[in-house]
Amino acid sequence: MDFNTVAKEIVSDSICSALCIDNAFDEPYAPTDYPEKDSFKIPKELYESFKAQNCILDIYKYIDLKDWEGKRESILKNKDLLILDWELTDGDPPYKDALEILLEAVKTESLPFVYIYTQEIDLDKVILNICAYFSGTTSEDLRQKYESLCEELEDTTDIPEVEDSDKLLSGMKEICKEILIKGDLSEDIEDEIFGYLQKELDTDLGGAKRYYRTLCKIGQKHFETETRDDIFKPIGIILNPSHCREEPVSEIDIHPISDEQYAYLIHNTIVKISTKKLSTTEGIKSDVVSPEEVYSDLSRTIWKRPRNFLALLGLEMRNLYRGRSSVIGKDLNEIDEIAFFKHQKSFEDTDEQERFYEFLKNIWKEELSSFLLDQSSALFSVLDEYKNKNNIEDGLETLQKNQEKFIDDLSKLNYYYSVLRFDWKNPRKIRFGDIFSITFEKNGDSEEDYSYLLCITSHCDCLRPQKVEDSLNFVGGKKLKLKKGLEIGDSGCVSYIKANEEIVCIEWRKIPFTIHIALNGNDISKPIKCIFSGRDITLDYLATQKENYTQRIANAAFSYASRVGIELVGL
Repeated sequence: MDFNTVAKEIVSDSICSALCIDNAFDEPYAPTDYPEKDSFKIPKELYESFKAQNCILDIYKYIDLKDWEGKRESILKNKDLLILDWELTDGDPPYKDALEILLEAVKTESLPFVYIYTQEIDLDKVILNICAYFSGTTSEDLRQKYESLCEELEDTTDIPEVEDSDKLLSGMKEICKEILIKGDLSEDIEDEIFGYLQKELDTDLGGAKRYYRTLCKIGQKHFETETRDDIFKPIGIILNPSHCREEPVSEIDIHPISDEQYAYLIHNTIVKISTKKLSTTEGIKSDVVSPEEVYSDLSRTIWKRPRNFLALLGLEMRNLYRGRSSVIGKDLNEIDEIAFFKHQKSFEDTDEQERFYEFLKNIWKEELSSFLLDQSSALFSVLDEYKNKNNIEDGLETLQKNQEKFIDDLSKLNYYYSVLRFDWKNPRKIRFGDIFSITFEKNGDSEEDYSYLLCITSHCDCLRPQKVEDSLNFVGGKKLKLKKGLEIGDSGCVSYIKANEEIVCIEWRKIPFTIHIALNGNDISKPIKCIFSGRDITLDYLATQKENYTQRIANAAFSYASRVGIELVGL
């Protein structure tokens, strides 16, 4: 098979269960006197097209957010795709509730795909509102920053004079919209800005560039952005009518998928936006998508996405695990449960039910993973074709010449390799591999020895801390520059975590120590109060590092205590 065939099969296998949310759709095959009405015809055609692809489609007729909130957890559970109607209400704006559901969808880690199905012909309006909603600020805050920007531009004397900065910037409305939609500031767009400024300021190219540099500098200060590209995004939201969230969310990133129009990666969720083919859109010249085409339209977007090897690899592993998980526990049917309860009773007598359940979970974890030993990846069978087609060797040469450019991506890869990306919802005790931030009681202005702690206490003692009198083993560490961490590589003791959406590298000091953790305070779901070196400290849980990575650090730390000092005379 070639790469495209393998990619198509992986995508097809990854979309097994879908949910469609629409306020106008009726249940497919429900009794009706009007079978040609869109409210009946479209969901029926959707249902049949997904059924033909061996995908189960559920229809949820949207009422309001209150009804949705009460059902969303069970409705979204185990879904691979959400088809979301954009105009869910008759309110102003009609897409306000859809934006809130989109936010919940992209935050649902088990949901990889969203398809926004809208009556809107101008899809630019849809993505503008999505960008505004996830901009991390309110309309009022944006307006205040924009006005401050305009005032400072008018007061600046070393650039071509402008009486009305708002009027000048308003002329860049379409340019800023293009930057929002495309996601970055290309050289062509930058040249377009220079040309516009030359004309409006009646100046030469040098004067236009000087004004542009000042605009970027002042804009970055007021909008608190890191790059020039980013100042034109809030300006674009101000100049183009759009809907910001009343309570902003700042951790949602939006990246356009290259070579695919109106397809975006939003918080690692692939989101495609398309116009519905309705009876009212007949004859309108627009790229509308019929219900029968929704599945193929989304599928094509996923497998044709450039640089998609890692995404497809993740989907392939997901498909393999899903297939295997269905057989877990099947062999237990032939065993008399009394034999099982005899084993369970031995733990009950020693008040170690938690350890017994941990034992069972490890059994099933190994059962689930063992099948990979006998599996081969279809994707890796076409690896060479993919690398040749995408000029990977050229990319590796670029990396070698400009390693600085890849520091963030290499660090993200190390984070992905070494840390469990799982949000613990229930209270639990500290475990081997848990990483904490540490806050010391005030001690003047002296710098603390440690900013982070890593638990290196053995699993059995973590489960039964009373065995070690609630004194757990840790090592301490401090933040290290990502570049330095990558240079150290696997020769040192470093970890990678994510804090406030940023990758942080921690270098651990290979000296173990114990901290007494009170039994009633041993719960990572809340701050843990304890004492270290005679000082009150607070531990806040950050992440759990995978076992092999933690064991290596633990080995290095505990071997420190085994060193022996000797004296020999030398020449």
